[in-house]
Amino acid sequence: MTDLKPLDLGIKWYDWILSSIIFVLIVLFVSIILDRLFSRQPTFDHFRDVLLFTLVFRVFYQRQKEYEAYEKTAGVLTKVMNLLSKRFGK
Repeated sequence: MTDLKPLDLGIKWYDWILSSIIFVLIVLFVSIILDRLFSRQPTFDHFRDVLLFTLVFRVFYQRQKEYEAYEKTAGVLTKVMNLLSKRFGK
């Protein structure tokens, strides 16, 4: 019996968490600078909106990476099926 391993997407959970934290800090820093330029005081609602935007962006980014990994897997499976069909004459 063979051991089946899950599809490795190349993204470890700690990389995802670290990059999310860095992204939140960058977005927060830029938004605070923009608020200062337009003479607005950052509020709790503003920080909540920034965090919500970051979460939505990260989820879509993660889904895109998964889609690319599945697309590569499908490409490899197509090549294997083509080779098998040539080998067995169908």
